[in-house]
Amino acid sequence: MLVVIAIIAILAALLLPALAEAKAHARQVQCTSNLRQVSLALRMWVEASEISAFPWRVRVSDGGTQPDSGLKSANAAHEFLTISNELDTPKLLLCPADRKKRAASNFGSSIDGGLANPAFRDNAVSYFISLDAGTRIYNGSAVVAFAEAQNQAVLGDDDFRVDVQPGSGGTCSAGVNVPATVLTQPLTGNLAFTNRIHKSGGNIAFGDGSVRFTRSSDLGRVMIETDDSGNGRVHLLMP
Repeated sequence: MLVVIAIIAILAALLLPALAEAKAHARQVQCTSNLRQVSLALRMWVEASEISAFPWRVRVSDGGTQPDSGLKSANAAHEFLTISNELDTPKLLLCPADRKKRAASNFGSSIDGGLANPAFRDNAVSYFISLDAGTRIYNGSAVVAFAEAQNQAVLGDDDFRVDVQPGSGGTCSAGVNVPATVLTQPLTGNLAFTNRIHKSGGNIAFGDGSVRFTRSSDLGRVMIETDDSGNGRVHLLMP
């Protein structure tokens, strides 16, 4: 009997790490699927917009979220609420490997799962938004250049270190007050995934609709490409 128990214990010790790795991989794959669907919803919104830009680059008077005047607070959930007609469920905004947050069940403001409810909002979002995505700066002004921005990061897992924390930096041309900022000229060495969500990297969705697993060693290159003006700063909404 003791021999049997010992054999079972040995087998469990051998199998449990493999099972844990398989579960982690499955969550990463589901996260990739989530980002593809959210990215598709954003592209559908862009195609329906007469300005052909992401909602954070379209003025409120034209149906987007960029203030016609003044500034708005950094709130990722607010941006995703704008595409509620294109997105099947707000559950897609939560990475299945993100244990610190809880999924919203609807886009309303109800206390029992509404994304617009203060109890949920960014607490139900795992993905950052790149405020620079879909634009280029020409002669000091932000110009919609969606066709030229296919290699820019649009959204992705938010578990990486930034150079300037939300609330500490300045404003950006999208009209957001003190967003998170990544410095790219030169790269500071601070930019890296924390491995809180996925081991050794994170999923990122790009302007062309693709989603790629990105390691910390490649994250700097991604942000350099995402910089819309070449000024060495990429502004992000971090939920």
